Amino acid sequence: MQGKGSGEETELAMKTPIGRRLSESRGPRTLASAVSAVTLVADGLLIHFSTSWLNPMWRCLPAVIALALYAKLTRWDLPSLGLTLRPLQGWLYWCKATALIGLAMGILVSLAVLTYRVAGWHLTSHSIPLTKAGEYFVWMCIQAPLIEEPIYRLVVCIPCVVLLRPVGCIVVCGVLFSLLHVFYGNPSPDNAVAGFFLVWAFLRSGTILLPLALHSLGNLCVLILSVLITHGWLGPLA
Repeated sequence: MQGKGSGEETELAMKTPIGRRLSESRGPRTLASAVSAVTLVADGLLIHFSTSWLNPMWRCLPAVIALALYAKLTRWDLPSLGLTLRPLQGWLYWCKATALIGLAMGILVSLAVLTYRVAGWHLTSHSIPLTKAGEYFVWMCIQAPLIEEPIYRLVVCIPCVVLLRPVGCIVVCGVLFSLLHVFYGNPSPDNAVAGFFLVWAFLRSGTILLPLALHSLGNLCVLILSVLITHGWLGPLA
């Protein structure tokens, strides 16, 4: 065994149990990749043709079907599917990591707001009145993570990480998540950054529960900030 040099540490840091069972056979890997592509197309169609009578949660159906097939292909190897209850590093590790990342993001957002105010630029934000906060909370912090994470983390990442390795998977899946929000008509830098981070967190932790929690927490922060801006509680931002 080689010494623990920086190169080896980097390599080990990118190892993941996600998709390991699919890497054993070309047939299942190819089938899973095709199912992933079909699921993405189906999700796009459901978004495009969404109507008032079509509950957004119906978008979960293609993902559930895909995951049932993945379970069969992987012989119910749950860690290979990211269906475990505990991150590889433990929850304490990720609580500390999330706190540090949240602190860094908070500092960056504060600096950005300050820069906008000093420069006299107009800070745009989706208007969310306090009376609608509960409705937005249900969508942003509960429904959206429960819909998007199974599709863009489980269904897409599992075959992608086998085909492209972790780094390639992070790039491709992060871009797809960004394009999803362009398709929504809601592109923003935070969505783009979040997409790459959530993929990395999923592959590193080995459990879908972590990106679910992080997605919900991140959306909660955006919701709170949007309400504050809407009511002018951050001061005059224009």
